[in-house]
Amino acid sequence: MGPKTYSLARMLSEACERFDDRPLLVLPLSGDAAPEYLSYRQFLLGVRTWADFLAEKGIGPGDRVAIITPKCRRQIQAFYACWWLGGIAVPICESLGDRERDFILDDSDPALLLVDKAYQDALDQARLTCEVVALQDMPPAEADPGRKPPAEVESDHTAALIYTSGSTGMPKGVMLTHRNLHVNAIGVRA
Repeated sequence: MGPKTYSLARMLSEACERFDDRPLLVLPLSGDAAPEYLSYRQFLLGVRTWADFLAEKGIGPGDRVAIITPKCRRQIQAFYACWWLGGIAVPICESLGDRERDFILDDSDPALLLVDKAYQDALDQARLTCEVVALQDMPPAEADPGRKPPAEVESDHTAALIYTSGSTGMPKGVMLTHRNLHVNAIGVRA
């Protein structure tokens, strides 16, 4: 598995050194347009730029960052930006009702909320105790963002706080570690 401080951000950084201009993500486009490819280098530049932005907002090791967005490149980039700083990603399903969403926001106590603009209006009635930033307003990837390395966090540090469907009541937070997510990725690859 590697050293105790082998985080998902460190794994991304090392993969980017090895694969540089190779495609990391293939982004389907609507209509007849050809898919868009995002290289490891392009993705890493975006992650580091967003990590710098989140650090300016005060996000650091152990801070929770809630994320409300459809499944997309921005969501993945937001996760890795959190992990780059040693933070904890708290994804919130964009189709949840107000009651469940508000419960998760209250229970997880995020330091910051990243939200797709399409869902921002739905938060008007929420009692938020943190700053809200639209993902579309996050800075674009810079050619040379800060050279700050990923935070040193243990493999068993919480990487994501995922809330269950709450079939027997309100959703319950499940702490997934960097090791949990890494092992899941290995299992999918096998």
